Amino acid sequence: MIKSNQLLVQTLEKLPQLFIANPDIKLMGLWIDNQNEPSLLYAIYLEKDDVSEELPYRAQLAIGEWDNTNNSEEYFIEALTASRLVEKLRSFIDPAPFVFFEVPKSITMDVVNMYPDPMMYKLFPELGEFEASLDQNDLLDARKQANQILNHLHTKTESTI
Repeated sequence: MIKSNQLLVQTLEKLPQLFIANPDIKLMGLWIDNQNEPSLLYAIYLEKDDVSEELPYRAQLAIGEWDNTNNSEEYFIEALTASRLVEKLRSFIDPAPFVFFEVPKSITMDVVNMYPDPMMYKLFPELGEFEASLDQNDLLDARKQANQILNHLHTKTESTI
C-alpha cells in the first residue's frame, strides 16, 4: 500500500478523462465535516464495473458519524458514462471539500462500508495497523493525523486545479 504523500490527487471534473485513460482506475473521495459533533465522514468509492454493460460506472457514497457506531447512510449510484456519473454525484454532494485520489486495485468498494477508523487505517498505512483494542487516545491521535493527511491532500488538489 502506498503512503498518502504518494497518492495522486484528482478532481471530480477529471473523472471522465481518467476513465478514458485508464478504465481500471479506482478512486476514493473523502471529506471530514468537523462542523458536527461527532464529525461526519463522507466517503465515495468510484469505479468502472466490467461486468455491467448497461450502467458500468458506479459510485458508492457513505456518510457516517465518526464515532465508531453504525450511524451511516449509503447511496449507490450507477451511470452509463463517467460524465453522467459526475452529474449524478453533483446532485448529492458539493465536490469542493472532497479529496479525490487513486487507490490501488486491492481496495474494493467494501472499504466504504467499514467503520471510519478502520477505513482510515486501511487507506493511510502511515497510521499503522488498526486494532479494535486501541485506546481512545490512540484513536483520537489517529483521527487528528487523518485530518492532517486530508488537509494536506486537499492543498495538493487546489494546486492542481
